[in-house]
Amino acid sequence: MNEKIERHEAIGELLDVLVEELAAMDLTRAVQCYPSADLLADRMISSLPDVLVAEPPIGPCYSPRALARWKGISRQAIAKQRSRGKLFAVTVDGSTIFPAIQFDSRGRPLPAFRELWDASASDYADPLAFAVWMHTPDPRTGKSPASVLRSAPDTRSDTQRKMEAFEPTIVQPPTGLSGSAECPT
Repeated sequence: MNEKIERHEAIGELLDVLVEELAAMDLTRAVQCYPSADLLADRMISSLPDVLVAEPPIGPCYSPRALARWKGISRQAIAKQRSRGKLFAVTVDGSTIFPAIQFDSRGRPLPAFRELWDASASDYADPLAFAVWMHTPDPRTGKSPASVLRSAPDTRSDTQRKMEAFEPTIVQPPTGLSGSAECPT
């Protein structure tokens, strides 16, 4: 009975937040794209992960079917993206699932997640071990890599970060050399 009450309270809290967020939005475009409230609600709910893996602790995940539905593509397209290394997947109890931590709120892969996986691949030959590490709190800070990524996701690519860090050096022309021309003013 207590679990039922907690679930009802959690749903109530979620609905309160949704009502507040929706009230602040201009829903004109959404209503045009989804002519019925049922279709709009279905699209909103499709973005929710459908698998929660508690043991080992890897957080919310998508089944291939749910991920395909959210992204609006076929399961075959999901399998192709996975085989090309575009999607990170783990196998738990014989089922392939996709940890939600790798996606932004629109379903796009987070470059920072991919870079972290690429940098850690040699340390974690098994993707499941990497997924567990992502959700394991650091004893010093109490934060897991997943919580840090979620709190401040870096959606820039490595190239963008390098370009942002680039500071050009201004070189002054030498003075007092014979034959040097003055810069026009």
